[in-house]
Amino acid sequence: MFNRVLATVLFSDVVGSTQKAVELGGRAWRELLERHNAIVRAALGRYRGVEISTAGDGFFATIDGEAGGLGVVIGARIGALAGASEVLISQTVRGSRRGIGARVRRRGEHALKGVPDTWRVYRVVHAE
Repeated sequence: MFNRVLATVLFSDVVGSTQKAVELGGRAWRELLERHNAIVRAALGRYRGVEISTAGDGFFATIDGEAGGLGVVIGARIGALAGASEVLISQTVRGSRRGIGARVRRRGEHALKGVPDTWRVYRVVHAE
């Protein structure tokens, strides 16, 4: 028997990190990355998030739930669509976001590699 849970998964990546590392040099890049990681970890702490893993300049975390299966795949595919400083969410997250103080704008429908159907994606334009 399997238990199902609605969980929010978070994927982040520093855009242009290799170029930035070259520009800054090793020490300054590590300091910047440490500050970045501290900011992400503080936000995870604030919203009861759990850091699953980090790889270089990226995070994979869950917020209020264990993550596995298709939800993680969908989250990763939607995350890959995001540009610099852009936060994207799925239709499912949009429908369950009451009380988080965020406004969104439609970002279109997208085919996600390996996932059936097309998915409505939204860009967070304001968070309180």
